[in-house]
Amino acid sequence: RQRFRLSSGQKQAELELDLCLEKAPADTPIDIMLLGVPFDSVCSYRPGARFGPEAIRSNSRLIRPYMIDQQQRPLVDRQIVDAGDVAATPFGIEKAVGQIYEACRDRLKECRRLVLLGGDHTLSYPSIKAVSEKFGPVVLIHFDSHMDTFPAMYGQDVWHGAPFRNCWAEGLLAKDGSTHVGIRATTYAAEDFHDSDAMGIATLTAEDVHERGVDACVEVVRRRWERSGGAPVYLSVDIDVLDPSVAPGTGTPEFGGLLAHQLLRFLRGLKGLPIVGADLVEVAPAYDHA
Repeated sequence: RQRFRLSSGQKQAELELDLCLEKAPADTPIDIMLLGVPFDSVCSYRPGARFGPEAIRSNSRLIRPYMIDQQQRPLVDRQIVDAGDVAATPFGIEKAVGQIYEACRDRLKECRRLVLLGGDHTLSYPSIKAVSEKFGPVVLIHFDSHMDTFPAMYGQDVWHGAPFRNCWAEGLLAKDGSTHVGIRATTYAAEDFHDSDAMGIATLTAEDVHERGVDACVEVVRRRWERSGGAPVYLSVDIDVLDPSVAPGTGTPEFGGLLAHQLLRFLRGLKGLPIVGADLVEVAPAYDHA
């Protein structure tokens, strides 16, 4: 406990402050580890998501300890660590993917759950690879305006439109039980939906959420997870699942998206699922003046 004396003109005040920056014991389990991935070399439209981790951290400074709706204090009651950023090269896709995978694998030896801050959606592939090695094939709950199960583009198999096709090809996803949420606007062909269905990933469009309601769609996601037999869950949130009127700072915005309260209610509805890893991707701060 430290005591400080503050003065301004004739006014003085004393401030007592508890310094709670003690280093945790080496054997203290880390509940959640945050890891930034400043990588956007495989974007198909607007770049800039490499600055996402920095912007997410900067805009999180106003977070207070107590969450009103949940009546919880996660930053106090859980051991949460920010592990900094992955040093992922912007000059080689395969090398960068390997670096992201190795960083995730190493961090998962130290923590119970890993949360990545992106960065473009390519990072989900190496992240899920590392997570599935520790926990087994995962059920994917994926919030996005695009399915990201697309085939190669310009001969490139690994890109931000294909992370979950890559995961499926390597057997990293549970055979059934995964769900896309928020898909909308346009895609390349009707076959995109057939491909995704064949990978065991069902689709809830943004219109489904708007017309059926969040709670009904949450129930669909939970029932689909049950079909997996209780597999671990990986949660992936592409910021462009939100409507551009809410979150314009992204590389591939699409009209007609979810609103902030819908996404928050949906995420809260997943409470109790065995989420072992997550990511928040495609945050491109240059396109959002707020």
